[in-house]
Amino acid sequence: APNGKNFKMQPPSPEETAAKKAEFEKRLKLTNAQKKQIELNKQKDREKMKPIIDEIRVKKHEFKTVLEDKTLSTAERDKKLKTVKEDLKGLKGQADALRKENMADFENLLTEKQKKEFAKIKDEQKKEMEKRRAEFQKNMPQHEK
Repeated sequence: APNGKNFKMQPPSPEETAAKKAEFEKRLKLTNAQKKQIELNKQKDREKMKPIIDEIRVKKHEFKTVLEDKTLSTAERDKKLKTVKEDLKGLKGQADALRKENMADFENLLTEKQKKEFAKIKDEQKKEMEKRRAEFQKNMPQHEK
């Protein structure tokens, strides 16, 4: 069972990812043309997202560097950290906006019937996430809550 700080989410294996993708495509009854367009969109989306993700990494590193810089006064450190946090918040906002745009592009490729099935899938995933979150909270040691 997961426990507090030692718990790390493991990314799915390539086999698990392929199986989930196949199940998803089957449930939505995607046509070959839709599958091809979705793959093209995913590549385009990754290219648009990459500079934002790279900049987030840079800012996170900058945050850590400022945090560990013993030459700064508390006021200087707080001021710099505040600036980096604001930058990160803006970048995360850009990433969220891009994800929403990408999701809208995906949904625009679907038929009405597929959109209804996709809404069901999203609802199931949301419930599953809530269940895992509750399980994680339950297993977390009291002092970390």
